[in-house]
Amino acid sequence: MLEPYPFPYGFILGTRGEDGDGIDCFVITENELHSGDIVECRAIGILEFSEGGETDLKAIVKPEDEIVEFGSVELDRIRAFITVIFSRFPEIRIGFGRFVGRREAEAMLEKCKDDGAVQLN
Repeated sequence: MLEPYPFPYGFILGTRGEDGDGIDCFVITENELHSGDIVECRAIGILEFSEGGETDLKAIVKPEDEIVEFGSVELDRIRAFITVIFSRFPEIRIGFGRFVGRREAEAMLEKCKDDGAVQLN
C-alpha cells in the first residue's frame, strides 16, 4: 500500500537542485489540488534533506492568496512521511538537516529559480 502524502507535493518550475531536478515542494493548503495543477506559491521555509549523500532540498510553500498554519507538527509529519518512504530502500542513506525560515528559503530559491509557480505531481 502506498503511503499517502501529508500535503500536496510537486516541484518549483524553473528551478534546478543539486540533483538536476526541480526543487521538490510540499504545498501547505486547505484547498483541494490535483495532479498537473500549477499554483502560484510563496515560500514558508526549506527542509534540508540528504539522499544517498546528495542534497535534495524540500521547499515548504503555500498558495500566495492563502493564510496557513505551519509549525513543528506539520514539519514532523513531513519528516515522518519521508522516513517511511525511504525505509523501503534501506540501501539509500537519508538524513535531515536544518529547517530554514521564509527569508532564508527565499534567498536559497532565488539562486536556482526563475519563477514561483509550482507543478503538482
